[in-house]
Amino acid sequence: MKFNGYVNRSTLLHRVDPRVKISWFLGMTILTVISRNPYVLGMLLAGSLLLWTLSGLVKEAGGMARRLLPLLAMAFVTWLLIGMAKNGGEAALLTVGSWELEPADLWKAAVSACRIFLMVSSFYTLIMATNFSEMIYGLQKFRVPFKAAFMVGLVFQIIPMMISEFQTIADAQRARGLELDKGGIAVRIRRYSAVLFPLFIRTIQSGQAIALSMHLYGLQFARRRSAYQKFRISGKDIRFAAFYVVLWSIAVYCGMELPY
Repeated sequence: MKFNGYVNRSTLLHRVDPRVKISWFLGMTILTVISRNPYVLGMLLAGSLLLWTLSGLVKEAGGMARRLLPLLAMAFVTWLLIGMAKNGGEAALLTVGSWELEPADLWKAAVSACRIFLMVSSFYTLIMATNFSEMIYGLQKFRVPFKAAFMVGLVFQIIPMMISEFQTIADAQRARGLELDKGGIAVRIRRYSAVLFPLFIRTIQSGQAIALSMHLYGLQFARRRSAYQKFRISGKDIRFAAFYVVLWSIAVYCGMELPY
């Protein structure tokens, strides 16, 4: 299942104005970066789950979550070990030598994993519901020059494409009997070189193909651009933005009033 690219559907999120979707993404990213309160992060996660459900993207979001599980588990364990190495003065749930597992350690590890998931999922939610043209259009409406908007939109498209290429090459190597996920760190790094080198070649080939396409199309950034489809802020866009502004305001208020 392809979970990391544009999903061509007519859903609630797809019909939202690109400017509103980009603003939603920026708001989610900023709140996730600056907040470490589990109540705030929990409300942000609930808002994302509601959006996926109403937009029919639960299947794609579930596939994304399954692919992120190794990364989230690694982040959880890493922060758990960091917390166990420090004595916070609380009653220990588990003691292993000089290492003590405290309730705060579990909270901090869970918060770190949740923040990573929210940042990645917000990015892919925007990608799944916004195509290349809409991305450029939305950025230009924010007074971003066409050249910069084109480059940002291109990066947003290339990152999922490279991740798909990485997964395809890794699956092909596993089918040939290469055990990428077994052994120590040094062994895994050496084995993953069999994935990274073909990925490097594919990246160069993709870059050449994009450059050739731009050359054959005669793309000129200095020329004034027109748009085939015009977007206007409608009532549903205002309701969408108002809902998330209220949700984020409540989350920030809870984060200030409910310490952890």
